[in-house]
Amino acid sequence: MLKDIPIWAFHGETDTVSPYERELKLIAEMERLGGSVKLTTWAGDGHSVAAKMITGADNGSIRFSSGRCDPEPQLLNWLFAQSLAATK
Repeated sequence: MLKDIPIWAFHGETDTVSPYERELKLIAEMERLGGSVKLTTWAGDGHSVAAKMITGADNGSIRFSSGRCDPEPQLLNWLFAQSLAATK
């Protein structure tokens, strides 16, 4: 099920290309389901946050959908720690 797959979404606070409301809806639905999704938002940044996704940055804040979310703040550390076995 989707709620059992760890998801990490990223967004620039001032992004005018991809509506921030979409990510907020994802978080709200995953909270309702008890799923594992976290949303990192970078204050003052627009649509192009790819470099911050990989390296991190000090102007980001992370919102978790549940206590099941991994608190790791760096994408690559989190990504390489994931496995299919961990989601079952």
